[in-house]
Amino acid sequence: MSGISRLIAKELGSALGIIDNPKYNKMFKETDEVLADVADPNDPTVARFYSPLESAIENAPIGKEGTRGENVEAFVRKRAPKVTAAEMEYRGLGLEPGELYTPESAKESLGALEVKAVKKGIGYRNAQRQDSLVDKELDYTELGLESTDDLGYFTHYGSSNLAHTRYSLREGSEGNYILIEELQSDPLQNVVKDLPAFRKKEKDKLDEALRQSYESAQWIIEDEGSGFADKPLRDIKSYIEDVVIPTRLNKSLSKEERIDRFKKAASELGVDKKLLIGDTGSISRVANAILGREVDGSAMDYITDGMFESVETYLASLKAVTTKKDLPIQSITDSIRMSLQAIIADAKAKDINEIVLPPVEKLAERRFAKDEVASKIAKGSAFYNTYVSAYQKVLKQLKGELGNQVKIGKKPLNYADYVSADNDVGYKLTTQTAQGTLLDISNLTIDPAKIRLRFNKGGLVERPD
Repeated sequence: MSGISRLIAKELGSALGIIDNPKYNKMFKETDEVLADVADPNDPTVARFYSPLESAIENAPIGKEGTRGENVEAFVRKRAPKVTAAEMEYRGLGLEPGELYTPESAKESLGALEVKAVKKGIGYRNAQRQDSLVDKELDYTELGLESTDDLGYFTHYGSSNLAHTRYSLREGSEGNYILIEELQSDPLQNVVKDLPAFRKKEKDKLDEALRQSYESAQWIIEDEGSGFADKPLRDIKSYIEDVVIPTRLNKSLSKEERIDRFKKAASELGVDKKLLIGDTGSISRVANAILGREVDGSAMDYITDGMFESVETYLASLKAVTTKKDLPIQSITDSIRMSLQAIIADAKAKDINEIVLPPVEKLAERRFAKDEVASKIAKGSAFYNTYVSAYQKVLKQLKGELGNQVKIGKKPLNYADYVSADNDVGYKLTTQTAQGTLLDISNLTIDPAKIRLRFNKGGLVERPD
Protein backbone atom coordinates (compact mmCIF):
# COMPACT_ATOMS: atom_id res chain seq x y z
CA MET A 1 0.00 0.00 0.00
CA SER A 2 1.41 3.41 -0.98
CA GLY A 3 1.92 6.23 1.52
CA ILE A 4 -1.04 8.15 0.06
CA SER A 5 -3.26 5.07 0.25
CA ARG A 6 -2.29 4.50 3.87
CA LEU A 7 -3.02 8.15 4.69
CA ILE A 8 -6.44 7.93 3.03
CA ALA A 9 -7.19 4.68 4.87
CA LYS A 10 -6.16 6.25 8.17
CA GLU A 11 -8.31 9.33 7.62
CA LEU A 12 -11.25 7.22 6.47
CA GLY A 13 -10.89 4.93 9.46
CA SER A 14 -10.82 7.91 11.78
CA ALA A 15 -13.92 9.38 10.16
CA LEU A 16 -15.75 6.07 10.60
CA GLY A 17 -14.62 5.69 14.16
CA ILE A 18 -12.46 2.64 13.38
CA ILE A 19 -9.69 3.24 15.89
CA ASP A 20 -6.72 0.96 16.55
CA ASN A 21 -7.02 1.42 20.28
CA PRO A 22 -4.37 -0.71 21.99
CA LYS A 23 -6.20 -0.74 25.31
CA TYR A 24 -8.46 -3.46 23.93
CA ASN A 25 -5.74 -5.88 22.98
CA LYS A 26 -2.24 -5.21 24.24
CA MET A 27 0.26 -7.95 23.56
CA PHE A 28 1.09 -7.96 27.28
CA LYS A 29 -2.02 -6.83 29.11
CA GLU A 30 -1.79 -5.79 32.75
CA THR A 31 -4.04 -7.60 35.22
CA ASP A 32 -5.82 -6.20 38.25
CA GLU A 33 -4.14 -8.70 40.54
CA VAL A 34 -1.16 -11.01 40.72
CA LEU A 35 -1.61 -14.35 38.92
CA ALA A 36 -0.85 -16.74 41.79
CA ASP A 37 0.20 -19.71 39.63
CA VAL A 38 2.51 -17.64 37.43
CA ALA A 39 4.07 -15.99 40.47
CA ASP A 40 4.69 -19.33 42.20
CA PRO A 41 8.17 -20.62 41.20
CA ASN A 42 7.05 -24.18 42.00
CA ASP A 43 4.08 -24.00 39.63
CA PRO A 44 4.70 -25.02 35.98
CA THR A 45 2.52 -22.15 34.68
CA VAL A 46 4.69 -19.55 32.93
CA ALA A 47 1.95 -17.25 31.57
CA ARG A 48 -1.77 -16.98 30.92
CA PHE A 49 -3.47 -15.78 27.74
CA TYR A 50 -6.47 -13.56 27.17
CA SER A 51 -8.71 -13.31 24.13
CA PRO A 52 -8.85 -10.01 22.22
CA LEU A 53 -12.44 -10.90 21.38
CA GLU A 54 -13.39 -11.02 25.05
CA SER A 55 -11.39 -7.85 25.67
CA ALA A 56 -13.29 -6.07 22.91
CA ILE A 57 -16.64 -7.12 24.38
CA GLU A 58 -15.56 -5.90 27.81
CA ASN A 59 -14.71 -2.50 26.33
CA ALA A 60 -17.81 -2.20 24.15
CA PRO A 61 -20.14 0.74 25.02
CA ILE A 62 -22.79 -1.43 26.64
CA GLY A 63 -25.45 0.24 28.79
CA LYS A 64 -26.37 -0.84 32.32
CA GLU A 65 -29.53 -2.52 31.05
CA GLY A 66 -27.68 -4.11 28.15
CA THR A 67 -27.19 -3.31 24.46
CA ARG A 68 -28.72 -4.91 21.39
CA GLY A 69 -26.67 -7.79 20.02
CA GLU A 70 -26.34 -6.20 16.59
CA ASN A 71 -24.72 -3.11 18.13
CA VAL A 72 -22.31 -5.13 20.26
CA GLU A 73 -21.25 -7.13 17.20
CA ALA A 74 -20.87 -3.98 15.11
CA PHE A 75 -18.51 -2.54 17.71
CA VAL A 76 -16.42 -5.72 17.90
CA ARG A 77 -16.20 -6.13 14.13
CA LYS A 78 -15.41 -2.51 13.32
CA ARG A 79 -13.58 -1.04 16.28
CA ALA A 80 -11.60 -3.88 17.81
CA PRO A 81 -8.26 -4.39 16.07
CA LYS A 82 -6.60 -7.80 16.26
CA VAL A 83 -9.96 -9.57 16.54
CA THR A 84 -9.93 -11.62 13.36
CA ALA A 85 -12.85 -12.95 11.38
CA ALA A 86 -11.40 -16.44 11.88
CA GLU A 87 -11.47 -16.01 15.64
CA MET A 88 -15.05 -14.75 15.65
CA GLU A 89 -16.13 -17.64 13.44
CA TYR A 90 -14.33 -20.19 15.59
CA ARG A 91 -15.66 -18.71 18.82
CA GLY A 92 -19.14 -18.49 17.40
CA LEU A 93 -19.79 -14.76 17.74
CA GLY A 94 -23.41 -14.71 16.64
CA LEU A 95 -25.43 -12.59 19.04
CA GLU A 96 -29.17 -12.30 18.52
CA PRO A 97 -29.64 -8.89 16.82
CA GLY A 98 -32.58 -7.67 18.91
CA GLU A 99 -31.67 -9.26 22.24
CA LEU A 100 -30.07 -7.17 24.99
CA TYR A 101 -26.61 -8.24 26.16
CA THR A 102 -24.39 -7.25 29.04
CA PRO A 103 -20.64 -7.83 28.68
CA GLU A 104 -21.01 -10.94 30.83
CA SER A 105 -23.88 -12.48 28.86
CA ALA A 106 -22.21 -11.66 25.55
CA LYS A 107 -19.04 -13.47 26.63
CA GLU A 108 -21.04 -16.37 28.02
CA SER A 109 -22.49 -16.95 24.58
CA LEU A 110 -19.00 -17.88 23.37
CA GLY A 111 -18.66 -20.96 25.61
CA ALA A 112 -14.98 -20.57 26.47
CA LEU A 113 -12.11 -22.35 28.16
CA GLU A 114 -8.74 -20.99 29.27
CA VAL A 115 -5.29 -21.39 27.70
CA LYS A 116 -1.91 -20.97 29.38
CA ALA A 117 1.81 -21.57 28.80
CA VAL A 118 3.03 -24.46 30.92
CA LYS A 119 6.41 -26.12 31.51
CA LYS A 120 6.15 -29.74 30.34
CA GLY A 121 9.18 -31.38 31.92
CA ILE A 122 12.34 -32.44 30.07
CA GLY A 123 11.24 -35.61 28.31
CA TYR A 124 12.86 -34.61 24.99
CA ARG A 125 16.07 -33.16 26.46
CA ASN A 126 18.27 -35.41 24.33
CA ALA A 127 16.40 -34.96 21.06
CA GLN A 128 17.55 -32.65 18.26
CA ARG A 129 19.53 -30.28 20.49
CA GLN A 130 22.11 -27.63 19.64
CA ASP A 131 24.66 -29.63 21.62
CA SER A 132 27.69 -28.53 19.60
CA LEU A 133 27.19 -24.91 20.67
CA VAL A 134 30.21 -23.79 22.68
CA ASP A 135 28.26 -21.65 25.16
CA LYS A 136 27.53 -23.67 28.31
CA GLU A 137 23.96 -24.82 28.94
CA LEU A 138 22.63 -23.66 32.32
CA ASP A 139 19.01 -24.76 32.06
CA TYR A 140 16.55 -26.38 29.63
CA THR A 141 12.80 -25.89 29.17
CA GLU A 142 9.98 -27.56 27.24
CA LEU A 143 7.02 -25.18 27.14
CA GLY A 144 3.53 -25.98 25.88
CA LEU A 145 0.52 -23.82 25.03
CA GLU A 146 -2.22 -25.74 26.81
CA SER A 147 -5.97 -25.53 27.18
CA THR A 148 -7.32 -26.34 30.62
CA ASP A 149 -9.76 -28.80 29.03
CA ASP A 150 -9.23 -31.75 26.72
CA LEU A 151 -9.38 -30.65 23.07
CA GLY A 152 -8.95 -34.18 21.72
CA TYR A 153 -5.72 -33.54 19.79
CA PHE A 154 -2.98 -36.10 19.18
CA THR A 155 0.34 -34.48 20.08
CA HIS A 156 3.71 -35.09 21.75
CA TYR A 157 2.40 -33.38 24.87
CA GLY A 158 -1.15 -34.67 25.16
CA SER A 159 -4.60 -33.92 23.84
CA SER A 160 -4.79 -30.31 25.12
CA ASN A 161 -1.56 -29.05 23.56
CA LEU A 162 -1.86 -26.38 20.86
CA ALA A 163 1.86 -25.77 20.28
CA HIS A 164 5.19 -26.25 22.02
CA THR A 165 8.67 -24.82 22.09
CA ARG A 166 11.97 -26.09 23.48
CA TYR A 167 14.75 -23.76 24.55
CA SER A 168 17.85 -23.60 26.72
CA LEU A 169 19.49 -20.99 28.93
CA ARG A 170 23.06 -20.40 27.77
CA GLU A 171 26.06 -18.72 29.38
CA GLY A 172 27.41 -16.13 26.96
CA SER A 173 30.55 -13.99 27.18
CA GLU A 174 28.41 -10.86 27.53
CA GLY A 175 25.65 -12.33 29.67
CA ASN A 176 23.21 -15.22 29.68
CA TYR A 177 20.64 -15.65 26.92
CA ILE A 178 17.82 -17.97 25.86
CA LEU A 179 18.46 -20.15 22.81
CA ILE A 180 15.35 -21.36 20.98
CA GLU A 181 15.83 -24.92 19.74
CA GLU A 182 12.35 -25.84 18.50
CA LEU A 183 9.05 -24.17 17.59
CA GLN A 184 6.26 -26.54 16.64
CA SER A 185 2.51 -27.09 16.58
CA ASP A 186 1.52 -30.74 16.24
CA PRO A 187 -2.16 -29.96 15.51
CA LEU A 188 -1.15 -27.62 12.66
CA GLN A 189 1.21 -30.24 11.26
CA ASN A 190 -1.67 -32.71 11.24
CA VAL A 191 -4.11 -30.49 9.33
CA VAL A 192 -5.71 -32.06 6.26
CA LYS A 193 -7.68 -30.10 3.66
CA ASP A 194 -10.10 -32.87 2.68
CA LEU A 195 -10.99 -34.85 5.80
CA PRO A 196 -13.50 -37.24 4.15
CA ALA A 197 -10.96 -38.15 1.47
CA PHE A 198 -8.27 -38.73 4.10
CA ARG A 199 -10.59 -40.98 6.13
CA LYS A 200 -11.50 -43.01 3.04
CA LYS A 201 -7.84 -43.47 2.15
CA GLU A 202 -7.01 -44.69 5.66
CA LYS A 203 -10.04 -47.02 5.69
CA ASP A 204 -8.95 -48.54 2.38
CA LYS A 205 -5.51 -49.23 3.89
CA LEU A 206 -7.11 -50.85 6.93
CA ASP A 207 -9.40 -53.00 4.79
CA GLU A 208 -6.44 -54.29 2.80
CA ALA A 209 -4.38 -55.07 5.93
CA LEU A 210 -7.29 -56.94 7.54
CA ARG A 211 -8.03 -58.79 4.30
CA GLN A 212 -4.50 -60.17 4.31
CA SER A 213 -4.85 -61.24 7.96
CA TYR A 214 -8.17 -62.95 7.28
CA GLU A 215 -6.70 -64.79 4.28
CA SER A 216 -3.73 -66.00 6.35
CA ALA A 217 -6.06 -67.25 9.10
CA GLN A 218 -8.27 -68.96 6.52
CA TRP A 219 -5.31 -70.80 5.00
CA ILE A 220 -4.21 -72.15 8.42
CA ILE A 221 -7.74 -73.24 9.39
CA GLU A 222 -8.23 -75.02 6.08
CA ASP A 223 -4.79 -76.63 6.22
CA GLU A 224 -4.42 -77.48 9.91
CA GLY A 225 -7.82 -76.94 11.53
CA SER A 226 -11.42 -77.85 11.01
CA GLY A 227 -11.37 -76.75 7.40
CA PHE A 228 -14.33 -74.44 7.91
CA ALA A 229 -13.09 -70.87 8.22
CA ASP A 230 -16.17 -68.88 7.24
CA LYS A 231 -17.90 -68.57 10.62
CA PRO A 232 -14.88 -67.79 12.86
CA LEU A 233 -13.58 -65.19 10.42
CA ARG A 234 -17.04 -63.69 10.02
CA ASP A 235 -17.29 -63.42 13.82
CA ILE A 236 -13.88 -61.72 14.10
CA LYS A 237 -14.67 -59.35 11.25
CA SER A 238 -17.96 -58.42 12.91
CA TYR A 239 -16.28 -57.87 16.29
CA ILE A 240 -13.58 -55.64 14.81
CA GLU A 241 -15.56 -53.65 12.27
CA ASP A 242 -19.01 -53.51 13.85
CA VAL A 243 -18.05 -53.25 17.51
CA VAL A 244 -14.45 -52.23 18.25
CA ILE A 245 -13.94 -49.51 15.66
CA PRO A 246 -17.32 -47.74 16.08
CA THR A 247 -17.01 -47.93 19.87
CA ARG A 248 -13.47 -46.57 19.87
CA LEU A 249 -14.52 -43.70 17.61
CA ASN A 250 -17.47 -42.81 19.84
CA LYS A 251 -16.00 -40.06 22.05
CA SER A 252 -19.14 -39.78 24.16
CA LEU A 253 -18.60 -43.20 25.77
CA SER A 254 -16.78 -43.59 29.07
CA LYS A 255 -14.06 -46.19 29.61
CA GLU A 256 -16.48 -48.40 31.53
CA GLU A 257 -19.14 -48.12 28.80
CA ARG A 258 -16.63 -49.18 26.15
CA ILE A 259 -15.56 -52.20 28.17
CA ASP A 260 -19.19 -53.24 28.72
CA ARG A 261 -19.87 -53.11 24.98
CA PHE A 262 -16.79 -55.17 24.18
CA LYS A 263 -17.58 -57.79 26.81
CA LYS A 264 -21.20 -58.11 25.68
CA ALA A 265 -20.23 -58.49 22.00
CA ALA A 266 -17.50 -61.03 22.81
CA SER A 267 -19.87 -63.04 24.98
CA GLU A 268 -22.45 -63.15 22.18
CA LEU A 269 -19.74 -64.64 19.98
CA GLY A 270 -19.16 -67.42 22.49
CA VAL A 271 -16.00 -66.02 24.08
CA ASP A 272 -15.47 -67.01 27.73
CA LYS A 273 -16.79 -64.26 30.02
CA LYS A 274 -13.68 -64.64 32.18
CA LEU A 275 -11.44 -63.40 29.35
CA LEU A 276 -9.84 -60.10 30.34
CA ILE A 277 -11.03 -57.43 27.91
CA GLY A 278 -9.83 -53.85 28.25
CA ASP A 279 -11.16 -50.55 26.97
CA THR A 280 -9.33 -50.93 23.63
CA GLY A 281 -11.33 -54.05 22.77
CA SER A 282 -8.44 -56.54 23.19
CA ILE A 283 -8.68 -57.67 19.56
CA SER A 284 -5.78 -60.12 19.84
CA ARG A 285 -7.29 -61.94 22.83
CA VAL A 286 -10.83 -62.12 21.44
CA ALA A 287 -9.65 -63.22 17.99
CA ASN A 288 -7.37 -65.85 19.53
CA ALA A 289 -10.25 -67.15 21.65
CA ILE A 290 -12.43 -67.54 18.54
CA LEU A 291 -9.69 -69.07 16.39
CA GLY A 292 -8.58 -71.32 19.23
CA ARG A 293 -11.70 -73.38 18.66
CA GLU A 294 -10.40 -74.16 15.16
CA VAL A 295 -6.63 -74.49 15.55
CA ASP A 296 -4.66 -75.63 18.61
CA GLY A 297 -1.59 -73.79 19.93
CA SER A 298 -0.28 -70.35 19.14
CA ALA A 299 -0.25 -70.65 15.35
CA MET A 300 -2.54 -67.66 15.04
CA ASP A 301 -0.73 -65.29 17.45
CA TYR A 302 1.17 -63.34 14.79
CA ILE A 303 -2.01 -63.01 12.71
CA THR A 304 -4.22 -61.75 15.54
CA ASP A 305 -1.47 -59.38 16.70
CA GLY A 306 -1.38 -58.05 13.15
CA MET A 307 -5.14 -57.43 13.26
CA PHE A 308 -4.71 -55.45 16.47
CA GLU A 309 -1.81 -53.39 15.08
CA SER A 310 -3.69 -52.59 11.87
CA VAL A 311 -6.70 -51.28 13.78
CA GLU A 312 -4.53 -49.27 16.19
CA THR A 313 -2.66 -47.66 13.29
CA TYR A 314 -5.95 -46.77 11.61
CA LEU A 315 -7.48 -45.25 14.75
CA ALA A 316 -4.29 -43.31 15.54
CA SER A 317 -4.26 -41.81 12.05
CA LEU A 318 -7.85 -40.60 12.43
CA LYS A 319 -7.19 -39.20 15.88
CA ALA A 320 -4.09 -37.30 14.77
CA VAL A 321 -5.62 -35.26 11.97
CA THR A 322 -7.86 -32.23 12.09
CA THR A 323 -9.01 -29.36 9.89
CA LYS A 324 -8.14 -25.69 10.27
CA LYS A 325 -11.68 -24.70 11.18
CA ASP A 326 -11.40 -26.93 14.26
CA LEU A 327 -8.25 -25.19 15.51
CA PRO A 328 -8.04 -22.03 17.62
CA ILE A 329 -4.54 -21.46 16.20
CA GLN A 330 -4.86 -21.52 12.44
CA SER A 331 -1.37 -20.66 11.17
CA ILE A 332 2.23 -21.40 12.09
CA THR A 333 2.79 -17.64 12.43
CA ASP A 334 0.15 -17.50 15.17
CA SER A 335 1.67 -20.44 17.04
CA ILE A 336 5.18 -18.95 16.84
CA ARG A 337 3.94 -15.55 18.00
CA MET A 338 2.23 -17.04 21.01
CA SER A 339 5.17 -19.29 21.84
CA LEU A 340 7.56 -16.36 21.57
CA GLN A 341 5.36 -14.25 23.84
CA ALA A 342 5.53 -17.05 26.40
CA ILE A 343 9.32 -17.29 26.04
CA ILE A 344 9.55 -13.53 26.59
CA ALA A 345 7.49 -13.86 29.77
CA ASP A 346 9.74 -16.67 31.01
CA ALA A 347 12.85 -14.69 30.11
CA LYS A 348 11.65 -11.70 32.10
CA ALA A 349 10.90 -13.93 35.08
CA LYS A 350 14.52 -15.15 34.88
CA ASP A 351 15.88 -11.63 34.32
CA ILE A 352 17.17 -12.57 30.85
CA ASN A 353 17.14 -9.92 28.11
CA GLU A 354 18.32 -11.78 25.01
CA ILE A 355 16.46 -14.43 23.04
CA VAL A 356 18.30 -16.05 20.13
CA LEU A 357 17.17 -18.31 17.29
CA PRO A 358 20.01 -20.26 15.61
CA PRO A 359 20.31 -20.02 11.81
CA VAL A 360 17.96 -22.38 10.02
CA GLU A 361 20.76 -24.61 8.73
CA LYS A 362 21.96 -25.31 12.29
CA LEU A 363 18.48 -26.33 13.36
CA ALA A 364 18.09 -28.52 10.28
CA GLU A 365 21.44 -30.25 10.84
CA ARG A 366 20.07 -31.72 14.07
CA ARG A 367 16.93 -33.08 12.38
CA PHE A 368 17.91 -34.32 8.94
CA ALA A 369 20.64 -36.33 7.26
CA LYS A 370 23.57 -34.27 5.98
CA ASP A 371 22.61 -34.74 2.32
CA GLU A 372 19.01 -33.66 3.05
CA VAL A 373 19.71 -30.35 4.80
CA ALA A 374 19.92 -28.21 1.66
CA SER A 375 16.54 -29.35 0.33
CA LYS A 376 14.88 -29.21 3.74
CA ILE A 377 15.78 -25.53 4.26
CA ALA A 378 15.17 -24.41 0.67
CA LYS A 379 12.89 -21.41 0.30
CA GLY A 380 9.28 -22.58 0.35
CA SER A 381 9.97 -25.73 2.38
CA ALA A 382 8.04 -26.37 5.60
CA PHE A 383 11.19 -25.90 7.67
CA TYR A 384 12.04 -22.61 5.93
CA ASN A 385 8.48 -21.38 6.25
CA THR A 386 8.60 -22.00 10.01
CA TYR A 387 12.06 -20.87 11.06
CA VAL A 388 12.65 -18.12 8.51
CA SER A 389 9.45 -16.76 6.93
CA ALA A 390 7.04 -17.09 9.86
CA TYR A 391 9.62 -16.23 12.51
CA GLN A 392 10.72 -13.08 10.69
CA LYS A 393 7.09 -12.10 10.25
CA VAL A 394 6.52 -12.49 13.98
CA LEU A 395 9.56 -10.34 14.79
CA LYS A 396 8.21 -7.59 12.53
CA GLN A 397 4.86 -7.79 14.29
CA LEU A 398 6.53 -7.57 17.68
CA LYS A 399 8.53 -4.56 16.54
CA GLY A 400 5.43 -2.94 15.06
CA GLU A 401 3.47 -3.31 18.28
CA LEU A 402 6.19 -2.84 20.89
CA GLY A 403 8.37 -0.29 19.08
CA ASN A 404 11.58 0.59 20.93
CA GLN A 405 10.75 -1.85 23.71
CA VAL A 406 12.37 -4.55 21.56
CA LYS A 407 15.40 -4.62 19.29
CA ILE A 408 16.14 -7.09 16.51
CA GLY A 409 19.64 -7.93 15.38
CA LYS A 410 22.24 -10.66 15.04
CA LYS A 411 24.25 -12.60 17.60
CA PRO A 412 27.33 -14.68 16.74
CA LEU A 413 27.09 -18.29 17.91
CA ASN A 414 30.21 -20.43 18.15
CA TYR A 415 29.87 -24.12 17.33
CA ALA A 416 32.46 -26.82 17.96
CA ASP A 417 33.51 -28.62 14.80
CA TYR A 418 36.00 -31.29 13.79
CA VAL A 419 38.06 -30.84 10.61
CA SER A 420 40.83 -32.86 9.00
CA ALA A 421 44.18 -32.41 10.67
CA ASP A 422 46.99 -30.70 8.75
CA ASN A 423 48.76 -34.00 8.22
CA ASP A 424 45.54 -35.59 6.96
CA VAL A 425 45.69 -38.04 9.85
CA GLY A 426 42.72 -37.82 12.17
CA TYR A 427 40.77 -34.67 13.04
CA LYS A 428 41.27 -31.55 15.12
CA LEU A 429 38.75 -29.51 17.08
CA THR A 430 37.94 -26.04 15.84
CA THR A 431 35.05 -23.58 16.09
CA GLN A 432 32.64 -22.31 13.49
CA THR A 433 30.77 -19.04 13.93
CA ALA A 434 27.18 -18.70 12.73
CA GLN A 435 24.88 -15.70 13.01
CA GLY A 436 21.78 -16.24 15.14
CA THR A 437 18.76 -13.92 15.11
CA LEU A 438 18.66 -11.79 18.27
CA LEU A 439 15.58 -10.42 20.01
CA ASP A 440 16.69 -7.92 22.66
CA ILE A 441 13.99 -7.23 25.27
CA SER A 442 16.10 -5.07 27.61
CA ASN A 443 13.68 -2.14 27.25
CA LEU A 444 10.54 -4.23 27.76
CA THR A 445 9.36 -3.74 31.33
CA ILE A 446 6.76 -6.36 32.24
CA ASP A 447 6.07 -8.48 35.30
CA PRO A 448 4.93 -11.93 34.06
CA ALA A 449 2.86 -12.41 37.22
CA LYS A 450 0.85 -9.26 36.50
CA ILE A 451 0.15 -9.63 32.77
CA ARG A 452 -1.80 -11.81 30.36
CA LEU A 453 -0.56 -12.54 26.86
CA ARG A 454 -2.76 -11.90 23.86
CA PHE A 455 -4.03 -15.05 22.20
CA ASN A 456 -4.70 -13.78 18.69
CA LYS A 457 -6.96 -16.65 17.69
CA GLY A 458 -8.99 -16.69 20.89
CA GLY A 459 -7.05 -17.35 24.08
CA LEU A 460 -10.35 -18.50 25.43
CA VAL A 461 -11.51 -21.00 22.87
CA GLU A 462 -14.70 -22.82 22.14
CA ARG A 463 -14.93 -26.38 23.36
CA PRO A 464 -15.22 -28.70 20.33
CA ASP A 465 -18.29 -30.92 19.93
